[in-house]
Amino acid sequence: MNSLVLPKMIFPMPLIIKSTKTIIFFGLFFFLSSVAACSSSNETASEQTYNQSTQTEMPTATPPLSPPEQGTIRVASIGAAPHNDVHRLTNEWMVLHGPALAYSRLLKFETSELDMKVECDLCSSWRWIDELTLEFEIDGRAKWQDGENFATRPVSAQDVVFSLERLRTKGFPHSSLLDSVDEIIVISDDTLQITLHFADSDFLQNLASPYAVIMAPDAIGSDVLISPPTGSGPWRWSQGDSGQVNLEAWDLHHRNGIPAVEMIEMIPVSDLSTGASLLKLGLVDIAQIEPYSDLIINGDSINLVEVPRQGFGSIFIFNQDREPFNETDVRRVFLRSLEPWDALTSSFIKGRVGIGIPLTTLAWELEHEVFRSYFKKNDEPLMLASDIEPVTLLVANFGEKHVVLGENIAKQLQDSGLTVDLEIVSRREYFQRGWNDRDFDFLIGPVPPSHTTNDFLYGLIHSEGEQNITGYKNPEMDRLIESQSKEMDADLRNVFLQKIQKMLMDDAVLFMPVITTELWGFGPRVKGFNPSMPMGSGDFWSTVTLVENP
Repeated sequence: MNSLVLPKMIFPMPLIIKSTKTIIFFGLFFFLSSVAACSSSNETASEQTYNQSTQTEMPTATPPLSPPEQGTIRVASIGAAPHNDVHRLTNEWMVLHGPALAYSRLLKFETSELDMKVECDLCSSWRWIDELTLEFEIDGRAKWQDGENFATRPVSAQDVVFSLERLRTKGFPHSSLLDSVDEIIVISDDTLQITLHFADSDFLQNLASPYAVIMAPDAIGSDVLISPPTGSGPWRWSQGDSGQVNLEAWDLHHRNGIPAVEMIEMIPVSDLSTGASLLKLGLVDIAQIEPYSDLIINGDSINLVEVPRQGFGSIFIFNQDREPFNETDVRRVFLRSLEPWDALTSSFIKGRVGIGIPLTTLAWELEHEVFRSYFKKNDEPLMLASDIEPVTLLVANFGEKHVVLGENIAKQLQDSGLTVDLEIVSRREYFQRGWNDRDFDFLIGPVPPSHTTNDFLYGLIHSEGEQNITGYKNPEMDRLIESQSKEMDADLRNVFLQKIQKMLMDDAVLFMPVITTELWGFGPRVKGFNPSMPMGSGDFWSTVTLVENP
């Protein structure tokens, strides 16, 4: 039986602060540079540089195109990866368009929703033996793709154990996904068991991470960085000299009806505008587009879908170690002086306003009207704006939209009678002053991406979190964070998370004036395009199909 629910049990859990200054640096370095990260062929991660950018090595120019062939879907794709080893690279192109699509994982995210609920991928079932022990049965139909010098064979429990142990190699960029793991053992050819050090309510989502791919040990050679992937997933993945990626349906994949089309071609483009132009011309079927693209006005045959990206966006943070923001009432006055929805629509156009915690389901977010009430002006203000000393808003210049957002926020505060100076700084200075030196009064800028609830709460909110640049320290908040992180009953965990979200707003700690929302367009030939992207996963490509007679 597959379930996230355990009987209520009490057991100790050590405090785990998952975020480190290294994570902060590379999370922000993703914003500071789109230059490729190069890796050595050595398995030692310390000799590598990792980059979270979706735009790493840029491919060559878009090749000449004619309309897509029957049975083929064509997608505009931005970016590339410096090598093909999924375990050793942090690069969203890798998992959304790249070699990761050839592999399976033990679990994957459901593709029918925008949430982070999981289901079996390589497994046929899973069950909790006790509060710390999880057992998986491997689907007996799962096989490895054949390749040069590699014959197809069934996927075994030993293959899974090997891959998970490789994933958690010390120094590898995704080893923290398995921080809570004590032991991974083979029970039989098709059964494995994972024992945890402590209960981890995000553990199943970590196993579904698009980087937690299962690799055949006998297919990994010295050329793993450059050789085509040998996976057990729904696609055979290949890449040509132009940078074009071909996803060819693998007939022996163990899930019936997956994938739904014979071929997907990922066509390299230099920017979103180029992809939008190709979509309008019918030369590609799917493309991510800018929210202000004229495609929205002129593309009558183009369908649009908005994709919320939990854990990505810009954050508004007070430095509580500086006056006057050491006073809760002052912070509340600032929030009540804001109309963040107006500031968003006049800058980023698309996006959401919220606290920004990545949640298993969006239904767990603080009720919208409750959240919105914290920004409503009160007939009896906590204090007069003129009684609050002048402050400086630090705004990160990551492009025009970010600057306009900061200007809008500053003007709203000034119009309320608050004395606010605006200081716009470079990306590098934002990283140094905001996230390293904590040299600011309050700031707005991109937040290091967080993929799970615990990543966000332990990193940014917990008193000992290394990304906690707010200076916020609340023992009751720490207790709630630690309690939810080990609560395996989904409903009970949500109770803790509701309290956490309300306390964050009651104490006026932070919020996200922009939670990233991407806009994608698709043409009349396409159906079943539901691009949910938890942790950047590209699982949804396997369910996209074609209209028979568009």
